[in-house]
Amino acid sequence: PPPPVTVWLYPDRGMKGRLIGAHGVIIARPWQSEIHMHGSKRPDPHLRHEMVHVLGAALAGGPFGVPLSPLPDTGLIEGLAVALGPHDTEISLQGAAAGMLQAGSLPSIDTLFSVRFSLGHGRRSYRAAGAFLQFIAQEKGWQPIIDAYRQGGLKTTDLDLKAWEQRWHAALRDRPKELGARRALIRGYSGHSVLDRACPNEVQAAWRHAQTKDPIS
Repeated sequence: PPPPVTVWLYPDRGMKGRLIGAHGVIIARPWQSEIHMHGSKRPDPHLRHEMVHVLGAALAGGPFGVPLSPLPDTGLIEGLAVALGPHDTEISLQGAAAGMLQAGSLPSIDTLFSVRFSLGHGRRSYRAAGAFLQFIAQEKGWQPIIDAYRQGGLKTTDLDLKAWEQRWHAALRDRPKELGARRALIRGYSGHSVLDRACPNEVQAAWRHAQTKDPIS
């Protein structure tokens, strides 16, 4: 069984920033089986995402607890956490992917599961990777994804990713458009690369906070 997970819950992001230097982001440290986060709503909308990162260390092994071959497969790491974590309430993962495909902004599988993942738009990259892994799991089960995590990356498996990408795109084209999809895509899936902006989960949290009357801590 995986080791127990320690969750460090800080009263606010300011305190977290002063103590560990990470002011505005929630951090998972798979190699230490730790999560560092500031107070949020209950149940916290991001805890499950971070738990996937930490628990995945038991599959990946190694000194960092993430799939490496030899560089981290960020698309697999974040995609699995997105696929198994909390989803947007306005649009499903597959609905978001279908909208991106129609708009011509869906990242290619070759880009998502390579070092170029972080050069793409944050929310598109995260959700597209999660939607693709979810599609594989729905069609073939989770075992190929578990194997990929253990072997160091999605491209290390015997999956024909180009063929899977074509099957996925065909399924997305046949998918009925979801109510509210256009608004959700315009608001949440436009902008800059992962390296140029905050974690997509932080963006979503900020949007939710903006709709409340709670003071900013």
